[in-house]
Amino acid sequence: MSDLEANAETLSLDYIKLDQLTDDTQCYQVENGRTFYFKTTSPQRLYIYKAVATMLDTVVVSYVRHMLEVTVVDNAGVITAPEIHTIHRGKIVFAKCDEIATRKNCNTLAIKSIAWRELIRITVPPSCASCGVAFARDTSKYIYVPAHERLHVLDTETEKALPALSLSGLSNITVIGLRERTITLTAEKDRKHYLVTAPLPNGYFDTKKKEEQVKKNPFTKKMNDWPPSKTPVSWQEYSDELQWKKEIRITINELLDKNVELSDEIAKVASAQKELSTLQGTDEETLAAFRMSNQNLEKASEQMKDETQEMRLQLDRNIALNMEIDAANQQLGEEKEILMQELEELNELNNEKSCLGKSKNEPKPLNASQENMKLRAKLHLMLSENENLTKSITGRLSKNEIKDLLTANELMLKQVGRV
Repeated sequence: MSDLEANAETLSLDYIKLDQLTDDTQCYQVENGRTFYFKTTSPQRLYIYKAVATMLDTVVVSYVRHMLEVTVVDNAGVITAPEIHTIHRGKIVFAKCDEIATRKNCNTLAIKSIAWRELIRITVPPSCASCGVAFARDTSKYIYVPAHERLHVLDTETEKALPALSLSGLSNITVIGLRERTITLTAEKDRKHYLVTAPLPNGYFDTKKKEEQVKKNPFTKKMNDWPPSKTPVSWQEYSDELQWKKEIRITINELLDKNVELSDEIAKVASAQKELSTLQGTDEETLAAFRMSNQNLEKASEQMKDETQEMRLQLDRNIALNMEIDAANQQLGEEKEILMQELEELNELNNEKSCLGKSKNEPKPLNASQENMKLRAKLHLMLSENENLTKSITGRLSKNEIKDLLTANELMLKQVGRV
């Protein structure tokens, strides 16, 4: 473990290009010089994602957690959240505000190395805690750390901090790219965002060719192919790759299981749809039969209404016929009474004849047989009229009514016969 103090001397870094940026715009430059711009809508939110390469030549990105969920309390009692800046040649580079970093000059950045083979810790005093994001390339031995209006440079091979580079008038500096000796960064000036390009002085960038840097760097074998996918390296990447493959296999198996479950669900849904269609067909047939039955019932109801109306008319006719029969019977009764009165008168005449005896001077009375003949003729006339009336009535009567009427006539004839 060693503590390194940044060189108090500063050099001026003059920028050659200054392009204004819109708010909430981030930039990133790759080693070939191409610059990418990112527009963010929620700059206050910071999330951690994990990208895993699969055997299917794809990259699976998964959410890990919110970076601000974890805070650290160190021995000095200062609460802070360590900010991971970058990974340089397999080492984690992060910054942390700590009271132990307080120095005579508050503008000096204290750099503390802990286990250089695993991680690099950049300690920032509380008085100058506005440390920017560190920038590093695996092909370069330098780490660039912006703070305030200065750019601090750390040589990871000599484990020394070079004199800071001053950027007067610029603040909130962030290094986004480095190509040969030209450094590209974003900064603020007069509360406006700018994209700044400036040349580095000698000794602040690598002068060796990239091929030599690749050969010297044990963590890379080829440019644009780091980490190697087949050749094991000294770092624990091989085991990580095996772990990734294992996770991918587990994920594939889970997806296959879900695919089987989905197939079963699809089969169930298809069966349910088939049953539903069958039920719908049965319901349609039942509905058609019900409609046909309803139509038949309506027709039968109409027919019953017609028959009921006809029966009512027939009943009215029967009532009228009964009234006519009653009137005829009443008339026959009256004629019978008249006939009986005449018979009584005839009997009285016969009695008077028998009592008075025969007398020559008196007019000769009518013969009884002649009177009977007259009465019989009158009775036959009445019977013929009754028969005609019966014929006129029976044409409109039912069989039972005709039978009753004939029975009444026979009784009347018997009475007349007795007379």
